[in-house]
Amino acid sequence: MASMAFIDEHNEIAMLQKPKQAAGFHQIVDFLKSSHIAHALIVSPTIYIEHQRQFWANATIVAENGVQMIKTRICDKPLTVTEDVIRISLRLDDASCITSIPNDELFSNLTRMGYGGPLGVFKFSKAKFSPQWGFFVHTLMHCISKKTTGWSEFSSTIAYALVCLATARKYNFSKMIFNDLVSNMGNKKSFFMYPRFVQEVITHELRDIPQPVGVYVPKPPKGKVFSNMRRSAGDSEGVDTPLFSTMMVVWQQGQGPH
Repeated sequence: MASMAFIDEHNEIAMLQKPKQAAGFHQIVDFLKSSHIAHALIVSPTIYIEHQRQFWANATIVAENGVQMIKTRICDKPLTVTEDVIRISLRLDDASCITSIPNDELFSNLTRMGYGGPLGVFKFSKAKFSPQWGFFVHTLMHCISKKTTGWSEFSSTIAYALVCLATARKYNFSKMIFNDLVSNMGNKKSFFMYPRFVQEVITHELRDIPQPVGVYVPKPPKGKVFSNMRRSAGDSEGVDTPLFSTMMVVWQQGQGPH
């Protein structure tokens, strides 16, 4: 367990503010703030390193009544994590929602988004989108996926989520997150996966447990991400593809994510 580490660019807090650098990105920011993943994108519990270490050190996978779950212990208190526990803790409201879509629907919607890369393969390039769409993909990759490296490319899983969200359907992020946690156990628990989400589950499920010394502080979101999206969109040939009509929302001044 001593080899486990935090990866700063994984499970980041999303940039959903509008600093001066965000000119041209207000629509996608408003959309994400109104989406069913808004809480998961910005939730920022105090992340106790010892809680994270114990979560992984004590974790086992079991099945009860046909339901797969992770059982572990934090400060000598038992913790059971299921897909539903993640769903409730992160306020995702995505039970029985979509986990994949047909290839032709995936590719046709990526085309509508102005994607400039080849289709028919399942590795996609963030730089092949115009800036707002690139920011959308960037947010999914860094904030709510298992990725830890290779930030210029994304897989079909992120593409499915992208299309579902853009077309007013709910992608089952709870199932994805749970499966990712299980897969990390199979990979010798090489890093602290989803530390924000794991801590939020611990906080939601366990009351009055000790708060040990030693915390991990995620990188705060910075406005330069918008400038980076403009630069990385060079491969989109300057075409600024609008968001879908299903994504247009009116964001009330001072209203928070729900």
